[in-house]
Amino acid sequence: MKMRKILYMVKKEFLQLRRDKRMVAMLFISPVVQLILLGYAASIDVKNIPLVICDLDHTKESRELIQHYLSSRYFILAGYVGKMDEIDDYLRSGKAGLALIVPKNFGRELLTRTNPQLAVIADGSDSNTGGIGLNYASIIAARYARTIIVKQAVRS
Repeated sequence: MKMRKILYMVKKEFLQLRRDKRMVAMLFISPVVQLILLGYAASIDVKNIPLVICDLDHTKESRELIQHYLSSRYFILAGYVGKMDEIDDYLRSGKAGLALIVPKNFGRELLTRTNPQLAVIADGSDSNTGGIGLNYASIIAARYARTIIVKQAVRS
């Protein structure tokens, strides 16, 4: 019995649509316009993430790595710090979304291929931006390591 009432209602609505041409236009044009507008408004591409840098190595290699980060369109410099303790201030105050820590002996480990380590810390208050920023950071570090390996291979 209920299904019959629903079918009558559907039939009535289709008859109404045939009579009212403006309703048909609204029915199809509104969602298309919304789709176009929201498609431009919603973007998962994150750019200009504020980055605080703690370079404990101060070598040519660490400066080159930092330059790779800053020359990308993904990061902008929020500041340099001399100690790791100072990073928290940047992250907690919202001045930085990510922190890059280049440890001591990074350059030497990179040149001797003894698995150099970097630390990247994300502000967890915006997990989406933090996760995307961490992915960007790992891609940039991998590209830099690849260029160093290629340079070493050319020299040999």
